[in-house]
Amino acid sequence: MFGRYILEMDDSYRLLWTSAETYLDRAFGYCYLNESGFVSACNTFYVGGGYIEPDIITHKDYRNQGLAFRLCQEFIALGRQRQLTTYWDCDTGNTGSNHLAAKLGLEKVGEVPILWWHESKEVIAKYLATYNYST
Repeated sequence: MFGRYILEMDDSYRLLWTSAETYLDRAFGYCYLNESGFVSACNTFYVGGGYIEPDIITHKDYRNQGLAFRLCQEFIALGRQRQLTTYWDCDTGNTGSNHLAAKLGLEKVGEVPILWWHESKEVIAKYLATYNYST
């Protein structure tokens, strides 16, 4: 499933976790699948120092159906069983993620400015437009 997730959803996981075995040894995740593949997923993006950070992705055709909320509830519950505190961070402009965190009962503790470095101005422009920033 790890390899399929990398292919279908987020290839950065091959950089975060060196193998499926490493991921399963230290991390965990939940997902919804249909006949076409991944619909929604909540996985470990980071774990360390007693904290765990989720990474949530829901296919655009399946958003606003409560899928991410249910997956995150399970993720947080398993984290607590493993004595891990959920650490949630997201961009201020990511209203969907901010709303989901609040709905899950997490409290905002502050904001940190982001300094972007990228070789492509188009990538940054697309990100800023996606999360409601003016360029």
